[in-house]
Amino acid sequence: MQISVTGRQVQVSTQLKTHVTERLDAVVRKYFGDAIDAHIVFAPEGQDIRCDIQIHVGSGIECQATGIANDMDSSFELGIERAGKRLRRNKRRLRDHRRDKAVPEITPAVSYVLSGEDEQDDRDNSADAADVSPLIVAETAASIETLTVSHAVLRLDLGDLPVLMFRNRAHGRLNVVFRRSDGNIGWIDPDDAGSDGQGGTS
Repeated sequence: MQISVTGRQVQVSTQLKTHVTERLDAVVRKYFGDAIDAHIVFAPEGQDIRCDIQIHVGSGIECQATGIANDMDSSFELGIERAGKRLRRNKRRLRDHRRDKAVPEITPAVSYVLSGEDEQDDRDNSADAADVSPLIVAETAASIETLTVSHAVLRLDLGDLPVLMFRNRAHGRLNVVFRRSDGNIGWIDPDDAGSDGQGGTS
């Protein structure tokens, strides 16, 4: 596994780089086996230090975690502990993903960032609200993959994402998995043309 350890506006010592590399490698091998690569970045966060950990564990599968503390060692420990918990939680799904040789179909899409409420309120006051479209402040290329529900949950949890849209491999309809406020994961599966849709939590 290729591991890079870098600092943005902070100096990372050789000793810390060695410790981070050994610790991360041990955690990944304990719960997963081997990963493709990993990137650890330290940067200031106010008066603290932020450590962003990104582990590329397989095709399209990334584990992301962040730790924030008053020094680099502590921020890394918080981040790697969270990454380890996510890998442990998804150990079975990761194993199933490695056995699944199906290549996911990809539908191109566009991801938009809309303006916040303050900017939108100003526009609503100046025109008929019904005629005002949301103000787009950014857009990026995105993709919607064809996945099983289990693999969608895997990507949501490991990537620490709030929501993930995918095409359900079982029937081809667009589905959504999302992180609920109670800690569970919600799953939306629309009922299409009278067919039986299912939904639940994982």
